[in-house]
Amino acid sequence: MGKANGAVYILKKFILFLFALLLLNGAVFRADELGALKIYKARLPIYHKRRLQLMIFCAVMTRKADKIFAEEAVIDILKKNIDINKIKYLEDTKPYALGTIPADVAEFWKDKTFSHGFIYSSKAVIQQESKVASGDQKVFFRSPQLDLNGIGFTANFNTRTIKVLEDVDILIRASSYKKDAKEKSDTVI
Repeated sequence: MGKANGAVYILKKFILFLFALLLLNGAVFRADELGALKIYKARLPIYHKRRLQLMIFCAVMTRKADKIFAEEAVIDILKKNIDINKIKYLEDTKPYALGTIPADVAEFWKDKTFSHGFIYSSKAVIQQESKVASGDQKVFFRSPQLDLNGIGFTANFNTRTIKVLEDVDILIRASSYKKDAKEKSDTVI
């Protein structure tokens, strides 16, 4: 009877070893798959020197190697020293039309006091390490002071610069907002 228990013990250890080997092999395989895994309704915080700098929202996010491919991307450029708990998520935000009256623009921005502005593009590539985003589709930048439409962009978040490649239309709001203002003239460049 002792020999039978010893054989069962060895068999159990052998099966456990095989199971662990299969799990390890499967985990390596799944880790490779995760590199191209699609995530829906994704939110990605980007930090710079331990400070939350950006929030990236997108309908579909795919990570491949060191790049993140985002569809329906909204890149929210955050102000310094914000309370993270007061950030309004912009994941379903679409840019308002260029030339929207100032009163409507003020209404849009009144609950987004944490944001300098946002970039929207149907497709964008984000390089998380270098903090660069780019795309070759239509791009929209919206902020309380400036609205921009164009095609193709490169945004470097370390230098806080955005380069729009072609067909650029810019609207600058030189006047301040008043709650009772229905329309004010804007400057279009």
